[in-house]
Amino acid sequence: MVERKVLPCELTTTETEGEFEGYASRCHNLDDVGDIVAERAFHDSLTEFVAQGFIGGMNHDWDHPIGRPMAAKEDGKGLWIRAALSDTLAAHECRTLMQDGVVQHLSIGFQTLGKRILGDQAAVRAYWRSVGYSPQPDELDRAKQGARLITRARLIEVSPVTVPANRMTQILGVKSERREIVSERDFERFLREVGGFSRGRATAIALHGFKAVAKEPEQCFDSEAQGLYLRFLTLEARRLGVRLS
Repeated sequence: MVERKVLPCELTTTETEGEFEGYASRCHNLDDVGDIVAERAFHDSLTEFVAQGFIGGMNHDWDHPIGRPMAAKEDGKGLWIRAALSDTLAAHECRTLMQDGVVQHLSIGFQTLGKRILGDQAAVRAYWRSVGYSPQPDELDRAKQGARLITRARLIEVSPVTVPANRMTQILGVKSERREIVSERDFERFLREVGGFSRGRATAIALHGFKAVAKEPEQCFDSEAQGLYLRFLTLEARRLGVRLS
């Protein structure tokens, strides 16, 4: 299951033309949807990410990636990356927005491999004490509901994003979590949110498979793009264990 997390980050352009660097993830803070990322959670996947990962287009536009990671490491603050932007129009536009301060946030696409449930505020507080973390007042309030502690995760991509919502720091972010697909309704939501299909077509695909819409592709896609979307969604559905007719 691929999840996306928009987190408090520090994003700066570098002196090297076409590069940027920043913190794409913070460790130990409790975000608005009840997740805490443990220190070194991404450690085992960083070599793979630098070699095979990518920088997604604005707001996780995977169809139009804008660059590739050059370096990634974890320290006491969180996950730091340095990336090179490609020589494309979308990448140039994104760099301009970064330099102008319009885009100040990064978001990660990742797969959770290890987690621990902290069932109540006492458990969350105990974790914070064990790592020497001082929570903000709003985090203490959210901790009443407990938290999911992400202990190990595979980093897939990093994208610049525009929408901030996390209240912890001056540089803000919001998390959008991809829910587990366990029903046809969940798969329909997946098709609408990830694939860009209309509600009617997503429902038809969820109930009857891609053959239900194969003769009438979405108007917003040309034939090549439609094929790529169907291939991506098919592979993702198989990985998630969703059976397609």
